[in-house]
This record gives sequence, C-alpha cells and structure tokens, in this order.
Amino acid sequence: MKISFIFSLLIFSSQGQAADISELCLSEFENTLNFSHQITERPSRELTVISWNAHKYGDRNYFTDLKKLSADADVLMIQEAMHSTGWEKAFASHMPFSFTFFESFCDKDKQATGVQNGARYKLENNVNLVSPDTEPVSFTPKVSGVSRIDIPGEGSVLLINTHAMNFNTGKKFERQIDQVANYIASQNGRVIWAGDFNTWNASRKKYLDQKTQELGLIHVKPSDDDRSLILDHIYVRGFQVIRAEILDYKTSDHRPLRAMLKFQ
Repeated sequence: MKISFIFSLLIFSSQGQAADISELCLSEFENTLNFSHQITERPSRELTVISWNAHKYGDRNYFTDLKKLSADADVLMIQEAMHSTGWEKAFASHMPFSFTFFESFCDKDKQATGVQNGARYKLENNVNLVSPDTEPVSFTPKVSGVSRIDIPGEGSVLLINTHAMNFNTGKKFERQIDQVANYIASQNGRVIWAGDFNTWNASRKKYLDQKTQELGLIHVKPSDDDRSLILDHIYVRGFQVIRAEILDYKTSDHRPLRAMLKFQ
C-alpha cells in the first residue's frame, strides 16, 4: 500500500494531470466551481494571505511549494490556476481549505484556466467577474474571483482575486479595474483585493492606486521589495498590516506575495 502511494505521487509529480479534464469545460453555462475535502480553521486575530501567479503549473514542483506555504496560511489567491479532475483531487486532498475555481477559458485539452481562491473558512457568495474585454490574438478574457468568508468572532471578509488584462491598450485594463472597483463599492466591511494586476507601466499602477484609494483600501507594500517588475499587489480595508514580504520561491515566473494582517 505504501509503495503504491509513493508511486502514485511520483506519477503525479512527473506527468501532471494532462489526461484529466475539467467539468467546467463540458458546460458553456458554468464558470465557477467549489470543492473541498476537509477545512481546518486556525482561530486567530491575524490572517495570513498568499497571492501567487501559478504560471499554469508549468513547473512540476509548484504544487509542492504551494502546499508548503499553505501550512502557515489562512487565505490562498492563485492566478493562472488550472482546473481538472486531477488538480481538484490534489488540492482537496493535500490542503485543508475550501476552494473555489473561477474559469477564464478552456484549453484544447479541456482543462480550465483562471483564478482560484482558497481559505480555511467556507467560501461563500462566489462571483466570477469576467472582464468586459478580451486579450488580442487569443481573444480570451481575464477574470476576478470574488468570495466571502465568515470568521468566527471577527465577521466577514470580502476576497477578490484578480488577473488583470495584459496585452492590450490601457482602456481595456481600466475597464476591468472599474468593473471590480464598482463591485467593491457596493459592498461594506473588510476587503482583501489581491492578484496579478499586470502593472507593467506607470499609468496602469497610477490608475489602480487611484481606484483603491477611492475605495479606502491600503496598499500592502512588502519590505525589501527587490522585484525588477512589480505586477502583483495586495490591497486591504479593515486590517492593520503587520508584515508583507516577497518570498524566494522560483517555481513560477512570479514570486509569491505574503501578507500578515490583523483584524481592526
């Protein structure tokens, strides 16, 4: 039994889940999927958040690194995530989180790509905000995954996980940011807005900062930020920022961003 289990893990690590398909790719009407096996809460007045672009799990060791990081995290917000039967089983069986996957599009192998939220609390009121525009050439949208968690003794927190428009004019980027900002403006209470915002020029970053300031969100700035291109951000409302850092993991073309937050 033990040998069989180890062999299965080796197959998973070396071959990935290419043979699996996502049930989201079998329906044109569904673009959001919830799943979990076991949820283990960590009662605390602090919340640890990891935001990380997965690069579509192109590095076979990414999942191992994410599992390691998840041990000390309460919220996971993944961009360029993939969904298939195999990936769903891997996440559900290896991490004691509630997960919601938000589909952007399906590839030729019927695997879904998009963003994925994870939390040590049940994810509820999930909404997939599909960008108003699409990327050129691929004609695929970007998505923002919205969830709400209810933390005993602290109340609810709105989670927004965004993968922003990239290869396009600034106006398309701004329309997507407006879409999410308008949603946040309709909601009260604590907010964590994180993701890969593709702020590769000053005008994009300026527009994002302007919108978040209007919403009363604070930019969580990592100490000793040595990134040559700063694309990933976390913005919060209703929290005191204890610490934020860029972690030295290289199993993606982005490095993970971790923030430790205290409830206000």
